[in-house]
Amino acid sequence: MPKSKKAPSKKATKKASAKNSLVGNINRSKKAQKSRSKKDSTVSNEAYQEMKEGWPKKKSSKAASKSGATKKSASSKGKATKARGTKTKTAKSKKAKRPSSSLKDPQGGLTAAGRKAFKEKDGSNLRPGVKGPADTPDKMRRKGSFLRRHYTTLRGPLVDDEGNPTRLALQAHAWGEPVPKTAAEAKKLAKKGKKLLEQYHDTKAKKSDTKGRS
Repeated sequence: MPKSKKAPSKKATKKASAKNSLVGNINRSKKAQKSRSKKDSTVSNEAYQEMKEGWPKKKSSKAASKSGATKKSASSKGKATKARGTKTKTAKSKKAKRPSSSLKDPQGGLTAAGRKAFKEKDGSNLRPGVKGPADTPDKMRRKGSFLRRHYTTLRGPLVDDEGNPTRLALQAHAWGEPVPKTAAEAKKLAKKGKKLLEQYHDTKAKKSDTKGRS
């Protein structure tokens, strides 16, 4: 029984077609130095054009550079997006750590829960403001120090764009004082604070004198 011939491989077929192609014939003629001049060429213009259409198109340098620039731009955009995502996550985590509105008294100062939160966070021993009369040296010192510290030199506006008092102004209410809306009203509070501190120092001096005499 005769053996069946193996079918030629794709590689061999491709090589054979390239060998018998028009380009292959031209290259062989060039190698043998038998190539014809353009004038004596036997290849028609139509055949040459058809041959050219089959050649792979080369990318121009401009197209290549444009492609590279596009890739770089896409890469930089991806990095920028990733960086924005990281910043957003960081901002969210910081926001989560801040005291919530329930820790702040809407009328000014902190709530009991707010003071407790600060103590747990950094060990601050915050006490509620002195709302009644400052009739003891400790109350004089605390209230006087607060009023002078916050209202001698204002650290921000007393009212917002809509005319509502800011947190800076509302703090006065937490110490039993009227909420200032103007710089003149804030100066009055600062003056009162200075006077309370003077009374505190006088009371302290008198006590030390009494102890010295006894």
